[in-house]
Amino acid sequence: MIEVVRLCAGYGEAAGDRPVLSDISFRVPVGGVCAVIGPSGCGKSTLLRILAGLFPGYRGEVRIGGEGVDPKRQTIGFIPQDGGLFPWRTAEENILLGRRVKFPSEQFDRAAFDEVVERLGLQGLLGRYPGELSGGQRQRVSLARAIFLRPDILLLDEPFSALDAITREEIQTVFLSLWRRYAVTTILVTHSMEEALRLGKEILVLTALPGHVRTRLENPLFATDDLHQRPEFPVLSAQLRALLRPEEECS
Repeated sequence: MIEVVRLCAGYGEAAGDRPVLSDISFRVPVGGVCAVIGPSGCGKSTLLRILAGLFPGYRGEVRIGGEGVDPKRQTIGFIPQDGGLFPWRTAEENILLGRRVKFPSEQFDRAAFDEVVERLGLQGLLGRYPGELSGGQRQRVSLARAIFLRPDILLLDEPFSALDAITREEIQTVFLSLWRRYAVTTILVTHSMEEALRLGKEILVLTALPGHVRTRLENPLFATDDLHQRPEFPVLSAQLRALLRPEEECS
């Protein structure tokens, strides 16, 4: 479970000189998927960095499994916008790296590795370097590295934004198949309303800077393949579009 209680964060010497997040509270249950959407610069990436233990300058409470964020105790899978692959390492080396760094004395689990590779369709690509892979293939390697880590939580920062529409839909399907198999508690940051409606069991809408929670929506379209054919899609899209407008326009 992820729990965030009255979280405030900012930049500057006092960590509040330039506020980025203001009084944010929400929770994601074990095995849940929360899509976070909001205007550019509203603090979505900062929220993920706090949950990953990469941003200490905040006030409030942030807990993973009932404990404060501590990457030394917890296993946190984090996929940044660019995928975070090392260009001088092969796909196989990139996939293995996270778990080898986190658990250096652990014996290599070949069966678990092969399962992740097969599920992501990476057989035959393991010896290639990131520069020799397509954008979709690089994102599959990033997902494989995060899943093979067997994380307590998974954090994704717009990992599919640079992909073309067809590849993006394909990788979304891959993500959903992985979630069904491993049920990792996940937070996904996205700018796409359509992506939020397909990949989020719950959608958290943030306001413009400083970001605070405008609303939380239970999403009846989660994991729906024929998204555009569902009668709820235009209704929920219009609702999200209205929520993303500046609050003064809606008053």
